[in-house]
Amino acid sequence: MDPKIIGLLGTALSAIIAALSYWAKTKHERRRATRAVLYYLLEVEHLVRKMHYARNLPNDCVDEMRRTLEINGLVLTEPDAEAAVEEIGQFLHVFATAEFQNLAATIAEPFEKALVELSREDPFLAFTLRGRDQLVMLPQKLAELTASIRPSDVPGTRSNV
Repeated sequence: MDPKIIGLLGTALSAIIAALSYWAKTKHERRRATRAVLYYLLEVEHLVRKMHYARNLPNDCVDEMRRTLEINGLVLTEPDAEAAVEEIGQFLHVFATAEFQNLAATIAEPFEKALVELSREDPFLAFTLRGRDQLVMLPQKLAELTASIRPSDVPGTRSNV
């Protein structure tokens, strides 16, 4: 075989290997960046779902208090039950506010960095996951959500207004 042909085949083979390794590297980087962004989105979704399911907590607690007191021969009066629901609702509001503020403070910067990194690897996916520029404002949106949650939003509670 001619040494020139062997040289050309070696060059072509090394170009193919370099292209495949570049493709594998970029695919790995894209997946890593996507996983990081999706992790932060999953954190937000988890907290929102947790707070959504906790909306019935005041009424459930009062029902459990009634059952426990009835076992011991005591009765929970309606004004006491309403007061308990309101107190638990206010506690839930404070807890939800603190959790949302903590989440916003914790993930705002890493989430933004992960989105920037993803936008370098896969701009279209980053744009799609970003929510068309809505998720960059995640801390502000969480603050608005926290401000909009009032104890009166919890079923079974009443507002002092």
